[in-house]
Amino acid sequence: MPTTVTNSIGSGARDYATIALWEDATDINLVSADEVRVGECYNDSEFALGAGVSLAGATTDATRYRHLTTASGQSFADHADKLTNPLKYDQTKGVGLASSTYGATVLYLEEDYSRVSKLQLNVTANANIGIRFENANNSARDCLVDGTYRSYGFDISRGTCVNCIAIVRSTGFAVYGFRFFYYGSNAQKVYNCTAVRPSDLAGTVGAGFRGHSVGLTPIAKNCASFGFTGGAGGFANITTWGTGSDYNATDSASATAGANDLTSLTYADQYESDARFPSQERQRYRECGHPRSDQHERFRHRGAG
Repeated sequence: MPTTVTNSIGSGARDYATIALWEDATDINLVSADEVRVGECYNDSEFALGAGVSLAGATTDATRYRHLTTASGQSFADHADKLTNPLKYDQTKGVGLASSTYGATVLYLEEDYSRVSKLQLNVTANANIGIRFENANNSARDCLVDGTYRSYGFDISRGTCVNCIAIVRSTGFAVYGFRFFYYGSNAQKVYNCTAVRPSDLAGTVGAGFRGHSVGLTPIAKNCASFGFTGGAGGFANITTWGTGSDYNATDSASATAGANDLTSLTYADQYESDARFPSQERQRYRECGHPRSDQHERFRHRGAG
């Protein structure tokens, strides 16, 4: 059985001060070393990634790979108030990665089998991408990408997203929460994911889940997309969705053609509010937070991966 080697990352007294230093140090042959390398980020301060970090250069396989995540209790996903915190980028609630560099991909999963989890990203520059997947066995789980200007959430060539959210705040560019490209049959998979554009923003742009190449058949199951009816729509530019696509929900007129998809829903009715928040925060919680229980029970937990 492979040995798991865990290193701490952060600006405090950690093994590595930056994610890039950890990535460089673990560019080794993990197969021959028979190791899994885990980088655990600590919320000592915001990780300013600039041009971004690529996981590329290690030799990996299905049981020996690299995993970038957070230490226990350091993520927005396991914050003490996670069930009531607004779901938007807030580094005070957990490890945060940020980039305002033009054209940067904040996290680029290039080598096969690499994975990330429990991270929140803030992307604020033109042509920014939050997380990009290159290989079939790349994955992101429990991640949030909050993007302004012309920024994309998740770019998926091949790979899998589970329990992830993309918040799109662009007001003048056609950008997307989840973008699928290059590879064909069932190469991109999204389960229990949400793409949302706050309703108080001007403009009619973008799409929640969108194909960017011809002939793609991505799989979307148990996903939600709201706020893109004036743009390309919640689920767009895919002629045929992959096998198993179903139980999706949107305020747009169509989703993935699954038998249990919910379409043309009223945006304002899908998210809970919480009187404990000031009005602005309450609005964000409704738009980027937990679906209402009556609709939620109709499209959640349907055997997603």
